[in-house]
Amino acid sequence: MLKDDLSGRINEQLSRIPVIDTHEHFMPRESGRDMESDVLREYTAHYISSDLVSAGLSLDELAFVRDVKHPLDRRWRVVEPYWQACRFTGYARALDLSVRGIYQIDGIQRHTLVPLNEAFQKARQPGHYRRVMKELCNIECCVCDSDHNALTDGTPLNDDHWARRAWQPVCYYWQCPPLNKMNERSLAVNGQKLNDLDQLIAMLDDDLAAVYKKGVHIIKIAAAYMRSLHFPEVSYTRARKSMLDFLNKAGKKPDLPAVYPKDVQNYMMHEILKRAHRGRWVVQVHTGLQEGNGNVLANSFPLHLTNLLLKYTDATFDLFHIGYPFIGETAALAKNFANVTIDMCWSHIIAPAAARRALDEFIDAVPFNKISAFGGDYLFIDGVYGHLKLAIENTAIVLADKVRSGVMDEDQAYVLGRHLFYDNPKRILRV
Repeated sequence: MLKDDLSGRINEQLSRIPVIDTHEHFMPRESGRDMESDVLREYTAHYISSDLVSAGLSLDELAFVRDVKHPLDRRWRVVEPYWQACRFTGYARALDLSVRGIYQIDGIQRHTLVPLNEAFQKARQPGHYRRVMKELCNIECCVCDSDHNALTDGTPLNDDHWARRAWQPVCYYWQCPPLNKMNERSLAVNGQKLNDLDQLIAMLDDDLAAVYKKGVHIIKIAAAYMRSLHFPEVSYTRARKSMLDFLNKAGKKPDLPAVYPKDVQNYMMHEILKRAHRGRWVVQVHTGLQEGNGNVLANSFPLHLTNLLLKYTDATFDLFHIGYPFIGETAALAKNFANVTIDMCWSHIIAPAAARRALDEFIDAVPFNKISAFGGDYLFIDGVYGHLKLAIENTAIVLADKVRSGVMDEDQAYVLGRHLFYDNPKRILRV
């Protein structure tokens, strides 16, 4: 809640600025939505579900809550005590803001659930994406991290015009798809089955060419969900031997995916980043908190990236999620490296107060042209609205404090706000 007239005026000005949304997970075309869903299933797809489980909801209960075959009121009775416990977290607050702004219903409560679901179902028709993204949020474009197969096959993307894409090369640095499928790809690219490291590299080059042809110049690295962000250099000889051993073992179960050995993972990440460096691509990197429950937070420590930042200086490393809770380390990397930028996607709903503290510190420590204020990071469209409202409110509060402390005047705060929400991400991501 805004505290005074100054932050209110800044909030009003920021609300008029067009927005570049740096990161989303929903399908970038409206026809890709799950039309069998209801409001409780869709809204518990992620984020709030993690808080609910943290509050004590069991995974079996969560599955029941998401199952549309059961009556809505029964599912709500199961989740309600945990939802109330999460009522004041950023995840729940964003959803309440979305419900109020999109459907004019006073949040998610027992007495609002039925009319909310009716309004939600009524809105499941062509035009809802446009209404939320364009009319309500004033989002000029967003970068979608979803539907990666569409980037490397021969079909047209057919995205809504405001969507841009990022590509995850996870099948090259972490988990090999079933060898039968990789052999088919290798036959198309190399003329023979996958039997050596060089062929894997050739397939990477082929996929990079395919995604670039579709207008993609952004790579997303989500390695911290699976392993440490530290990728030491490995010799070709060592990586090739490890790859040959891997292929021999994977060949015994060709219908199952398999995780590459560490030497192959490390070598291939450097191969990916060599190409990003040569092509001056943007590399969006997940740092800090992982979505879900029970993750290894230490894997996502931003300082693990230091050797990559030093080596691949012509790639832009866009560090996601303010590195929460490693905010100071994220600021230090952006201050120290010309090829590092800060992306506040997801952060305003992880912990709104932490996002405010981070932005306050970032403005003090980092040239402001390196900071992007917003990325919704949602699987579903409605969540974007509430997240953006929180992001604008957070930014208004921080900028008002800067004005009161004499760091800038009110007009400069308006200009800085435009840079954070529009000018910076548009330039950094080249969208």
